Amino acid sequence: MSLFSVLNVATSGLSASQLGMDVSGQNIANADVDGYSRKRLNSSADYRTDGTYGQMGIGVDVINIQRMRDGFIDDQIRQQGQQVGYYTQVNQTYQNLQGVFTEPSNTGLQQYMDQFFDSWQNLANNPSDTAARTMVKTDGEVLCTTFNNLATQLSNARSGMNDQISQDADKVNQLTKDIFNLNSEIASAQLSGQNANDSLDKRDQDMTQLAGRGHHQHRREHHRVSRLSTGPRNHHVDL
Repeated sequence: MSLFSVLNVATSGLSASQLGMDVSGQNIANADVDGYSRKRLNSSADYRTDGTYGQMGIGVDVINIQRMRDGFIDDQIRQQGQQVGYYTQVNQTYQNLQGVFTEPSNTGLQQYMDQFFDSWQNLANNPSDTAARTMVKTDGEVLCTTFNNLATQLSNARSGMNDQISQDADKVNQLTKDIFNLNSEIASAQLSGQNANDSLDKRDQDMTQLAGRGHHQHRREHHRVSRLSTGPRNHHVDL
């Protein structure tokens, strides 16, 4: 092996080692960053074929920088995220309704209804009693006021839910727009033979956030482009 070949072997080894240190440093620096996937440098021995001695090593061949990610686990996380998002919203809605009706309690709707019908029962037993008549009138007014207050609170709760739905819709629209743009970056990079690891990380993070905001199904198509099916009727959105 000539001196030039020896220097080439050393140069390729140093370059591969330097790249490996860069990848390791990036992994360490982003260890606590949400959505970051660990990267690994894949390399193999490089060689040439010599007419006399056969294959001879000429250094290190860097194959690629691999993104360490399990798509199956990601899909499971998103499916569970959909369930968590759904039941969290259902629970919050029921808590809001419970706060409106305050049942069971001594100041809830049932208490005022019981008082109203008890006063009627008392009046039926004592039809000529002026106090019983007054009590029916008073309890009726209290019950009407209670109904009006409940109607106002329910209307406010509905308005709050509508506002939240509007905010969630805006967030979903932004996420789908971001995923669309990331798909373009990923397809462009991979068609040119380059990796798109950081864009894939960002898209997976957006997909996970999207899973917690509504029902959707996801599958990967050519060049790892994603396709979403949203809503109970599975409306397709190509991203």
